[in-house]
Amino acid sequence: MKNKNIYYICSVNSPIYGKRINEKLFIGAAYNKVSRLVIALRQCGYKGYIVSLPVLNKGSGNLCSTKRHVFKENKHAVVMLKTHFFPFIRRLIGLFQFAFFCLIKVSKNDRVIFYNISPEYLLALFFLRLKNNPGFLDIEDALRNDENDLISYINRFSFSIAKLLCNKKFIVASNGIADISKIEPKNACVINGVFRDDLKMLSFEEKTNRKLKVLLGGSLSHNTGVDIFCETLELLSDKYSNYQHNIEFVVTGYGDDEYIKNIEDCL
Repeated sequence: MKNKNIYYICSVNSPIYGKRINEKLFIGAAYNKVSRLVIALRQCGYKGYIVSLPVLNKGSGNLCSTKRHVFKENKHAVVMLKTHFFPFIRRLIGLFQFAFFCLIKVSKNDRVIFYNISPEYLLALFFLRLKNNPGFLDIEDALRNDENDLISYINRFSFSIAKLLCNKKFIVASNGIADISKIEPKNACVINGVFRDDLKMLSFEEKTNRKLKVLLGGSLSHNTGVDIFCETLELLSDKYSNYQHNIEFVVTGYGDDEYIKNIEDCL
């Protein structure tokens, strides 16, 4: 049924929302992914919507947004729920808002996708399970068992509960994430990129003026592979020194000064 609604639930900011509350918000890679996925759903004939609990900046002039914002962006509908600057209050508000939305708005023919895993999804997942319409988890960031802070414990606990409530099929960014998350291969839909057979890959051996552009975006930290990125640069420098002029690195992410300095030193 291609006329069904597909709601993509997440915690991202959008450019139009920032303008609406007169705040310069961080627009991360997560929003771009979610937005493009919803656009693709609409191109396939489905009614895709983004339902987000926005994140206000530290030091924001807006401690909270007490109004729900609904608007169109990139030709698809976006619903920005009420939010708060303080993380605990924001998550508590989100827990009930996501649940209320799924309870009231989602019909038996609709589908709901949850981006990554957060504690505020659990009540919504519970209501969807009661409605015999379990939500789907889209896991892009696998949880790490070697992290022992409070947030990591909460996220791992939330994921264990979410796995009991959600659909047995998962969307994952790689086979590795499925393996770490203990998802059986038959239940993992891996979406790790787009391949077109009419595109020709650039070879280092080709005599061409074209450059290979490498983009590093999002959060810059050890957890997101900054150390691996720097090791890769060293390997390229040692093994492909003759082709350095054909490679261009674009770094658009954000992070601690220490990690940014490491990247600058590597480049």
